[in-house]
Amino acid sequence: MGATLFLFGKGPFVIALAILFVCGNVAFFSVGLGPVCWVLTSEIFPLRVRAQASALGVVANRVCSGLVAMSFLSVSSAQAFSNTVLHLLPVLITDN
Repeated sequence: MGATLFLFGKGPFVIALAILFVCGNVAFFSVGLGPVCWVLTSEIFPLRVRAQASALGVVANRVCSGLVAMSFLSVSSAQAFSNTVLHLLPVLITDN
């Protein structure tokens, strides 16, 4: 979204295009890689520990998402955007 606004200006058509791209990204992620962490924890563990393993996976997912959300603005204001993404990349990778 930021790249679209940076490259093409800030007209109403470009803003609508950027929102369309974000909605498309969310839609394709939900169909593709989004459910992998939920399906993986339900299939990989035996039945007797499946609930505990799924709960642990959910906690880890929420903690990583919270870390990214809470630290993104402070980290991005302290340095350039590209460095912010590089510093948060390990947390983003472990989030899924």
